[in-house]
Amino acid sequence: MAEYRTHYQPAWIDFSMFWSAIVIGLSLAIIVQLESTKPSWLAIAIAAITILTAIGQILLLRLIATEKGIRLTSLFKSNTINLSWSEIEGFTSGHLTVMLKTKQYGRVSFLMFGKKRKQKIVALIEKGLETSTK
Repeated sequence: MAEYRTHYQPAWIDFSMFWSAIVIGLSLAIIVQLESTKPSWLAIAIAAITILTAIGQILLLRLIATEKGIRLTSLFKSNTINLSWSEIEGFTSGHLTVMLKTKQYGRVSFLMFGKKRKQKIVALIEKGLETSTK
């Protein structure tokens, strides 16, 4: 199995809280701009910081599937989860959610947007679990 890299989003509760904060940040920038009679550097700074944070969230959460297992990377190395195929006991797949049942971490869930990307990850997980039981 060749290494496969893609982006993921955290579980629904984390996803909802983070993107709500992004919407609030953009709303704050709009409100600050509406209260000003000319272009506000404060509003531009708030919007820029908010947008850069959102881009960082999208780019830094990486899922890497290899022949050894799955790695869920994050902004901080301490939040990176490395799972070998033998540590994964099973998984379920919903409309957008993939939930792994692991020995070390319990349930680990994440969101995959894009039907083809999700299908590819599910197929790789199935293949990895199949080879680890042989």
